[in-house]
Amino acid sequence: MKVLTSTYTIFFPQILNIREHFFEFEKALSDSFIKPFMLEPLPDDAPVEIPRIRAGSADGNRALNITPQSAQIIFNNAKNESINQLLDGIKKIRGSINNTIADVIGEGNFLFSGLSTVVEISVPDPVSLLREKFVAAKINSDTPCKLYDALFRISVVYESDYFINIEMSNRRYYMGVPSGLSIVGLKEQPQQLGVMIDINDRRAFNIKKDYRTDVMHMDKIISISALMVNEKIEKFMNSGELELKHE
Repeated sequence: MKVLTSTYTIFFPQILNIREHFFEFEKALSDSFIKPFMLEPLPDDAPVEIPRIRAGSADGNRALNITPQSAQIIFNNAKNESINQLLDGIKKIRGSINNTIADVIGEGNFLFSGLSTVVEISVPDPVSLLREKFVAAKINSDTPCKLYDALFRISVVYESDYFINIEMSNRRYYMGVPSGLSIVGLKEQPQQLGVMIDINDRRAFNIKKDYRTDVMHMDKIISISALMVNEKIEKFMNSGELELKHE
């Protein structure tokens, strides 16, 4: 199994003038991202989903996006580090981000957060695995046809506060240079099983009045993510049963 990316996002009440805090973010995060940070030339009333502040690491493996309502850290695992190493890096940067935002909105005002990790697992036939273990799709036809791609997704409420979202699909890769839109002549490589594991406490935010996340919940999300990647997801793939008991 190879960890491809891990993305941490924290949400907070809207700060429409967040660009005015550009230098605070740059100062707090300059150990992790190269200066100067990028300040996007957008008006304060632009859609809040669009980042106002961006930054990247010197090696290109980390990225930072800050919008008026969220801050996101993206780790691209080009160095093939373990999930534990990636999560340690996320926790370090997260602390600096949290402190900077808390200076603006005050302590105890973060809404919820989430961690999404994408892994690839080598299996002989990902489509057949997904069909047999999860999708149970049957095709009846009087002309030649077969299942070409498959995708499976579940969302689980865990310990009442957290969503565990898992998405599995086959991934196709081709060797060669395409001619326009055509892939004729390209050599298809062995498929991989792609798995996205997203853990967040949006569930608690959705059902609990005045819920606010904190470091305890943020750390819990990281620990669940590590458990899923290190111990649970391959067992789930092989058995079709998601085992979430504490071992």
